[in-house]
Amino acid sequence: MDSSSKNCQLMGSVGVLIQIMLAILCFLALILKRYYTVKPRPWSIWILVNNKKDTSKIAALALLQHFLNLVISFILEVELSSNDECIWYFYNILIDTTIGCLFCYILHYIVQLIARKFIWNVFII
Repeated sequence: MDSSSKNCQLMGSVGVLIQIMLAILCFLALILKRYYTVKPRPWSIWILVNNKKDTSKIAALALLQHFLNLVISFILEVELSSNDECIWYFYNILIDTTIGCLFCYILHYIVQLIARKFIWNVFII
């Protein structure tokens, strides 16, 4: 392999196969989680019926995050002239799942404090 070829291609045949396998694995994890739930919701609510978007909301947002991370990875690879779009994808996911989760936790904590102060019971868990 010469130095001008890419080290990793997210949209190559192996990359697409891995992405499909990971998507199936994530969906199976949601199904497994449903089976271990003490009082699982009915399948019609769990999938999408009557505008109660349970699993479909999670899947749609995960798909959106995945495509945005793909686009960001491609842009960073071109702009920074690196030969590895996979490392940029990994960095994006790493930042989303660490800093993003920390941000959500802090935001949730602040909303809880405000709800307790003003006695907004609908927001208090």
